Amino acid sequence: MPGACHAGVHLAAVTVQNDSTPYVDTLDDEWAILGENGAAEYELGSGTYRVQVVDACSLLDVNHATRDELLNLPGMTEDIADAIIDWRDADDEPSEAGTESDVYENYPVPYRAKNGPFESLDELLLVAGVTPRLLYGDSNGKALEPTQNTEKPWCELLTVRSSSPNVTTEGGTRLNLNQATVQQLMQLPVGLTQQQAQAIVIRRQQTQFSSLGTLFTIAGLPQETAASLIDYVTVESGNQVNNKININTATEDVLTLLPDVTPDIAAAIVANRPYQSVGELLLNGVVEAEVFQRIVDRLTTKSSSFIVKSMGRLYPGGVYVAEIATLQRSGGRVQILNRKEVKRWPGWASWGWEAPSGEPTTPPATSAPVSRLFRAPGFSRREFWG
Repeated sequence: MPGACHAGVHLAAVTVQNDSTPYVDTLDDEWAILGENGAAEYELGSGTYRVQVVDACSLLDVNHATRDELLNLPGMTEDIADAIIDWRDADDEPSEAGTESDVYENYPVPYRAKNGPFESLDELLLVAGVTPRLLYGDSNGKALEPTQNTEKPWCELLTVRSSSPNVTTEGGTRLNLNQATVQQLMQLPVGLTQQQAQAIVIRRQQTQFSSLGTLFTIAGLPQETAASLIDYVTVESGNQVNNKININTATEDVLTLLPDVTPDIAAAIVANRPYQSVGELLLNGVVEAEVFQRIVDRLTTKSSSFIVKSMGRLYPGGVYVAEIATLQRSGGRVQILNRKEVKRWPGWASWGWEAPSGEPTTPPATSAPVSRLFRAPGFSRREFWG
């Protein structure tokens, strides 16, 4: 029976790996269409399975979310927001309204604050003030205390892992603004003049860039040119960047968790997608320059992390087994980082899947360049190689 669940996860991994546009991710991609959001049922031996792939960058990363972003969650209080931050930070010093180990150690069953990142959403239940109904919602899957922006519970808004490739839409290396020369800047395909490139370098010599939004404060650099630069430059090192929300896949509910994104702005973002680059929000008049400058560092159009929900059913008897897995795509390969069996409640009953859309069918064919599956030495994961 677990084999049916595994089949769903493996099919998802192959589909993500075969994505023909790995540097722009949208809801029109094969991985997003796969399984019809859990409504399609695929045959496997004497059973069936259903599967859904969710872009982790369509959700708010609880390991990196700011206090203000957490406070926009339905039912959130200042005490709980600070307790979440205290749980994930590296020290035992409580925030203004937070909770550290000295409190947890006095519980009937004592434990210590983790002082490290959350590894699953279930772990939030260990944080002072967090309840199953806040995390999973009521019996109808609605938030315990809906806001004007969302009725969804936390489990449909949050993730514990999200990353996106720090590359251009074509997969090229981005130019780090804190290291770029005038000549390198002028070579970018956005038409920078020597004077504009020099202005960027001079600004960096005054203060290192910590935000792409700073580009919009440089005298002599038109807003349209700065917006065009966004896909080609970075202020972060490394091939992957964390804590980005994909404007091609995030719901309005998630977008409005960003303090500067109103319901009207979120609706406009969703209505005008897909986007090749974040700069199109400004270039196409979707977002005003003042707002764009404040939110640009939190947005992306590409993803590396994906969540797979898979459910197997065995006949006769109709016994269900479900699991959730995390995929990571990098360098043309996909890794299954972890997988976990989930119960009906709290668990797969909160996935919001519709009943199967018809009779079980044959799984979609894949032209997977996958030759073998192996367990990496010293690490509990499986990896697909192309």
